[in-house]
Amino acid sequence: MRLVAPLFGEQFLVVLVGITDTFMVAHAGESAVSGVALVDTISYLVVAVFGALCAGGSILASQYSGSGDRVRVSLAARLLMGSTLAIALAMAALVLLCGNGLLALIFGRVEPEVMRSAREYFALIGCSFPFLAAYSAAAALFRSQGNSMVTLAASLLMNGLNVAGNAWFIYGKGMGAAGAALATLIARGGAAVLLCVLLAKSGMLAAPQKQPVRLAECREMLGKILYVGIPSGVESGLFSLGKLLVQRLYAGLGTVALAANAAAGALSCIATLPGGALSLAMLPVVGRAVGAGQPEEAKRLAAKLLRAAYGLMLAANLLVYVFLPQLSGLYALSAETTAVVRELLAWHCLFATLFYPAGFCTPSALRAAGDVRFTMAVSIASMLVCRVGLSCLFVLGLGWGVVSIWMTIFCDWGVRAVLFSLRLRSGAWQKHKIV
Repeated sequence: MRLVAPLFGEQFLVVLVGITDTFMVAHAGESAVSGVALVDTISYLVVAVFGALCAGGSILASQYSGSGDRVRVSLAARLLMGSTLAIALAMAALVLLCGNGLLALIFGRVEPEVMRSAREYFALIGCSFPFLAAYSAAAALFRSQGNSMVTLAASLLMNGLNVAGNAWFIYGKGMGAAGAALATLIARGGAAVLLCVLLAKSGMLAAPQKQPVRLAECREMLGKILYVGIPSGVESGLFSLGKLLVQRLYAGLGTVALAANAAAGALSCIATLPGGALSLAMLPVVGRAVGAGQPEEAKRLAAKLLRAAYGLMLAANLLVYVFLPQLSGLYALSAETTAVVRELLAWHCLFATLFYPAGFCTPSALRAAGDVRFTMAVSIASMLVCRVGLSCLFVLGLGWGVVSIWMTIFCDWGVRAVLFSLRLRSGAWQKHKIV
């Protein structure tokens, strides 16, 4: 509970501010909220890359912590921080140099006002990538040691700055999508500085014994991080790319579909909040047990956290369904758009309760044990067949609307849930310990 409760609070803040962010941008018009939604799809791809590297580093740190090897915990932490920052700087440069061309290539069919908002938003969001990388790496390292209170404090700071910045730049200065991006840039910068200072003071980056680190040891450690990080990165990257391809279908359905998808997507995070928190908790809990050489204890703890995820997901989705009229009316969208939002959320409540815990918490347990290739293969195959394949069939082939795209998402969740549950029960994942 000391680990999960702060994670739950952190995820709640992320969800709350995501809703508030979309709510504030919505007051600048449906073109602004649609432009932000388009860029966020690309941003998820960047976040996925950082998340993959952070997963590799934090899983390694968790297993070394479970085995009592503090020297290698420190080395893994330093390599993780350095590699994520280097990649983030390259991504930021790419956005600044090629951002407009990339948006035109991917979303060329959108209305001119939507594209203008997307370009304004993308340039500033790209500048925040190095801060996001530092924040993500530091937060993952703190969680790997079972310290989630620090990340909760940093999340409070980041989200507080984001809301205050949105209020000032969007309402006070009338900057629309650009104001939302500037607020995000400032918020990520403040939280990254805080976490990096706390990480340095924690001593996690300093080796507990004064001895030179050999280059061969660094290469070996980086190889282990990439052993987990590359499959996770490929999985997350292709998963986000699949979402990006599907986003093109939303763009072709018009501004109502884009705005409804953005609003429903933000609100749906409330329903998946418990699953997200328990998924994060799986990594250090299962990773430490695996590192300590206790595979059966790892399996028991994974099952316990999964049961908790189902119970909390049921409660969260019941609340969302009960307050559906109030939630769907938050964004001051048109009556037509609001009706679509309400329908999407109603279906989401049902399928998130049934499939989300097994589909997303269980693979975290498998990754924590080092079983990353299986999770990668299942996630990619399910995404390509269900999300991309069926979405193209329903929209391009049959001419169906936005609801049909969400049905393909639920289909993807169901396939993941079945296959990952079978893998957990089989015990084959216990043979992939990294350290």
